[in-house]
Amino acid sequence: MSALANNSAVVGGSADTVADTNVSSDSTESAITEPRKAVIPGSKDDMQQKTSDFFNSVLELAKEETSQTSQELGVLEQMNNLATSEYAQIEDTVKSLSSFQKDVKKKQDLLASYIGEIEKLDKTTLELEHVAGILDEYTKRIEAKAKPFM
Repeated sequence: MSALANNSAVVGGSADTVADTNVSSDSTESAITEPRKAVIPGSKDDMQQKTSDFFNSVLELAKEETSQTSQELGVLEQMNNLATSEYAQIEDTVKSLSSFQKDVKKKQDLLASYIGEIEKLDKTTLELEHVAGILDEYTKRIEAKAKPFM
């Protein structure tokens, strides 16, 4: 994490001359802030500084996690809105198809009575053709018998 990044420089080779420079985690601020005073490793001030740095790092991590979660929720919201829109279109299509199906069913019921009449006419026509065939055959026999007399 950038909050953990501390630049330490040893000047003159002794622990008393250690100069720490804070690096800011905010990209809009200057990367380097004021130098810290010399801290003896293991001292109370050193422990307080390390604890403060640790808590600042944890705070930065929590902020980043919160930001990522917020962005993910934004994307999920957009996906949800898109899915809602798609389902609304599907609902309209289904309603349209349902209405069309009802219209077709009404027309089918209306045509069913006509189809019944057509089937009756077809049956009667077939019977009439059969009778006409029998009469035609009978007529041919009569002609054959009457031909010698003509």
